[in-house]
Amino acid sequence: MTVADVIRASMRKLAVVASGETVPPAELLDGLQTLQTMLRSWAAKKINSYATVQESALLVAGQASYTWGSAAADIITTRPYEIVNAFLSDGTTDTMLRPISKNQYDAITFKYGQGMPECYYYFPTYPLGTLCLYPSPDKGYTIYFNTIKPFDEIDSFDDVSATFSFPPAYEEAVIYNLAVRLAPEYGKSIVQEIAAIAQASYDTIINLNAHNQVEPIFAMLPAGYNWQVLGLGGLGETPLDDRYITSTPNNGEYKVVDIRLGGAGDVKIRYNDTPEGA
Repeated sequence: MTVADVIRASMRKLAVVASGETVPPAELLDGLQTLQTMLRSWAAKKINSYATVQESALLVAGQASYTWGSAAADIITTRPYEIVNAFLSDGTTDTMLRPISKNQYDAITFKYGQGMPECYYYFPTYPLGTLCLYPSPDKGYTIYFNTIKPFDEIDSFDDVSATFSFPPAYEEAVIYNLAVRLAPEYGKSIVQEIAAIAQASYDTIINLNAHNQVEPIFAMLPAGYNWQVLGLGGLGETPLDDRYITSTPNNGEYKVVDIRLGGAGDVKIRYNDTPEGA
C-alpha cells in the first residue's frame, strides 16, 4: 500500500472520491501533509505508527552481540520494533539468515565460535534493542535488514508514491483517523460509524504502544501446571491476554513468561498444583 492509497482510502470514507476515481495530485499532496501532521502528533504522545524499512550495518569480526538504537549503540539507527528478515553479503554472495527464538539462542552452549553467521535473534529491549548472531562473524560482513520502525523517523516518507507497510491493527487506525482530520478540508461531517471506528482503532494502537515501550518482566514458572498472570492497578485483578504475555515452550522444569504492561501497574502470578489438561 502506498501513501497515496492510504489518502485515497481515507477520502473514500468521506465520499469525497469514488472507488477507482483519480485524485488530483494537489489534493494528494494536501493529504500527505495532513497525514504527516497526524503522525507527528501521535509520536509526540508516544504513539508510533510503523513502516517497513531496508537498511544495513557492518559486522565486526568476533562480535556476536550488537546493541541497536541511539548514538551509544553498535548500530546507530532507530531501534526496530521487529526484524522482518536479514541476509549477509560478502560482496559477491548473499546469504539469508534464519531467525531463532530466545530459547533456541540460549540453548547454544558456545556462542562465540566464529564463521559466517547462519541465524539471528533480535530482542527489542528498550531503549536499545539487541541483535545476537550465531556463529560470531569471522570477518566484516555487511548485514542487510528489512525492519519495522516508527513512521515519524523515516525520511523517505515524504512522497505519495512511497510504500507504507503496516503491522496488524495500524492500517485501520491510520485510514479512519486521517479521514477524521481531512473532513473539515472538504466541508464534511463525520458520520457516527466512521468516528466510532476511528476511536476504537486509535485506542487499540495506544494499547499496543504501551505494550512495546517498556522493559519486559521475565518470570520462571513451574512447567506442566496451570498458571495465570493477573493485572493489578490499571488493569484490575483480571487475567491478562496475549497482548501482554508471551511464553516459551517448557525449558527443563520451567516455562518462561515475558510480561509487558506499559503503565498498567503491577502483576500477580498465580499457579496451582493441578497438571495442565487435568
